[in-house]
Amino acid sequence: MSDNVSDNARSSGLNLKALLAELAGGCVAGLLLARGGGLAGAWLGRSGAPGWGDLVGAVLGLFLGYLIGVPVGLTLVGRLLKQRGSFWLALLGSILGGALVALLAEPLRLNQSSSLLSFSVFFVALAFATIGYNLRQATRSRGNP
Repeated sequence: MSDNVSDNARSSGLNLKALLAELAGGCVAGLLLARGGGLAGAWLGRSGAPGWGDLVGAVLGLFLGYLIGVPVGLTLVGRLLKQRGSFWLALLGSILGGALVALLAEPLRLNQSSSLLSFSVFFVALAFATIGYNLRQATRSRGNP
């Protein structure tokens, strides 16, 4: 069974170890940029409404920092491992993943729990960015230029 899985992975052009490393790189870079974005957003929001400007700035900074950091980490690790993915498709996937969670937060009641909403953004943006990054590579391996 494992031979079939590795044969399928080789024929599709995707390397499982590289994919896992890309995911880890996306997580690390996303969280680091989220931290920086949150601090920057809180600093920029200090001049806003008393007590709320810094909070709103921090939340927006976290969100944007993570959505930008994930494709950066994916791309850096992918380039180190000589993978031929697309940063721009990863960025598009990350943004679409974050937007999808934001749009579905109310109908799926994700906004009832900040933990659930945070983890949804974390995993959906990472998954969509990974798909976007590896999309070009998968289509090339099938014979499409």
